[in-house]
Amino acid sequence: MLHLEKPLLLYGRTLDGQPGVHVFAALTAPGKPSLLIDRGFIPTPPDAAAATAAGLPGVTVDGIVRPVTGKAWFEMDNVPDRDRWFWIDPPAMARAAGAPGAVAAYLEAFEPTDSSSNGPVPTGGRLLGSIRNQHRDYAITWFSLAAMLAGTYIVWLRRAIRMRP
Repeated sequence: MLHLEKPLLLYGRTLDGQPGVHVFAALTAPGKPSLLIDRGFIPTPPDAAAATAAGLPGVTVDGIVRPVTGKAWFEMDNVPDRDRWFWIDPPAMARAAGAPGAVAAYLEAFEPTDSSSNGPVPTGGRLLGSIRNQHRDYAITWFSLAAMLAGTYIVWLRRAIRMRP
């Protein structure tokens, strides 16, 4: 069961320079711990219709499971009493959604495939695009460092040979 009656909004997020929130919901199954689902981004101010639109019964949620890293140094503290979430805290967020317990991971939903809703839906799958391939940059860095080390060794070796009696 997807707990949509009380969407959890993760504040302090942007998408293409526009401020907004990520909408979370708790998914529960009998006898299992709940799993938080990041359903996507909604621009500020949060639209209540968009927060509940893309989770109608029978909708399949495709996504990728991500581990929770905890609170960063400069992130604000969550305020569960006022429904203010600034970092992902599965146990507290699941309790706030009325779901039992939670695993220490969340599912990041891809773009919604449900076109039956009439209102706006959260924009999902944006974090997946943040996986960068930096192999070329790493190769340039390490080969440059190797070339500088080789140059330093050659300079040292030439001086050492000149200083021999």
